[in-house]
Amino acid sequence: MGFLNNDEDLGRVYQNTGIHFYRLRLNKRVRKEHICMNCGKTINKGSPSAYHSGLMEGKVYHYHDCWDCYQQSIMSNLSEENT
Repeated sequence: MGFLNNDEDLGRVYQNTGIHFYRLRLNKRVRKEHICMNCGKTINKGSPSAYHSGLMEGKVYHYHDCWDCYQQSIMSNLSEENT
């Protein structure tokens, strides 16, 4: 198999093997502006963010969350676990 680019549709390659991965990177400050995937606000240069990337169902994905949305998702996950 040759080089696999991030924007290729890898569904046929990985669906049968069940290979998936998820990575979360917490950035203390970003070097350029990004858009939050959840709320749509601009994450300004120098602000903290959460960067999600992974492979699911043969497709590579990546996106940024602003710090407020990331903290809200953690709190909602914790409250679901406690119920």
